[in-house]
Amino acid sequence: MNLYKFHTFRTDYYFPDPIKGGDFLFGLYHPYNRFPLRLMMIKAYWWMYRHCKLVRSKCLVNNADMEFPYSKIVALCPKGSILSFNMGTPGPEQKISMLGLEQNGNHFFAKYSTKEAAKDLSRNEISVLKSLHGTGLAPELLDYKHSDGYVFFRTTCVEGSNPKSPEMNEHILNLLIRISKNGLRDGDLKTCISHGDFTPWNIILTTKSEYRMIDWEMAGERELGYDIFTYVTHVGALLTPDMSPLQLIEKHKLYVDKYFASFGIENWIPYMKAFAQRRIQYELSKGANERAKLYECML
Repeated sequence: MNLYKFHTFRTDYYFPDPIKGGDFLFGLYHPYNRFPLRLMMIKAYWWMYRHCKLVRSKCLVNNADMEFPYSKIVALCPKGSILSFNMGTPGPEQKISMLGLEQNGNHFFAKYSTKEAAKDLSRNEISVLKSLHGTGLAPELLDYKHSDGYVFFRTTCVEGSNPKSPEMNEHILNLLIRISKNGLRDGDLKTCISHGDFTPWNIILTTKSEYRMIDWEMAGERELGYDIFTYVTHVGALLTPDMSPLQLIEKHKLYVDKYFASFGIENWIPYMKAFAQRRIQYELSKGANERAKLYECML
């Protein structure tokens, strides 16, 4: 199978020849740039790469010269599958993501990890997907394999698009409430399953007009509200970078109130403080001291 390398400033992608029914394989990459003129040029090149064989031919890579264990990964997937690859952002959590097309026409998504931190995240995602089986909130786990050297897993492919607007809305709120009702436990503060990176780029509006979450590798049991505070502060910071996390929460107070009211909680300040403490610890662990300071106002 021919593969063509598509290089970006962050990572590399490998795509097969375009085939009938295989357009979704190109969904691993989405042209993006903050500057309109650059974005227009990137989109133009992406279009030429996808539709012009001459352009792709300049990027042809021999299977023997792959910079990743191509043959090993292919052997882990259903026989005869056609694959596209995203090499992932370089770093300790780097992993290879794939979209695949089986001979019977079924689509799938897969991840392959070899770095220790990445393998831990993949093991966690496998465990979470098992616990969410049949809920309709996440992809269904199809297969997984692991050894001392790698962790591999394969899921159904959640096809659709990200929400048109990154702003919080009732549909996203209802999705979050459904997720939070899984593993709900009482205590000094109620806890539940938390996605860990509840943001619009991990939300898919499917072709059946259903909202689902992907990329569950950071999921775990956390205090109620962690995900809604993540959404409000992360997305809000992108849209209005001059506002502090506390101001962003105040701006979205209506949705925060509705979220906690669905669990019978009126005073959510202790939950906000628990979120801030977790975020501060997380940012400090990454060496992001200045970012950690942003959350101190919430304490």
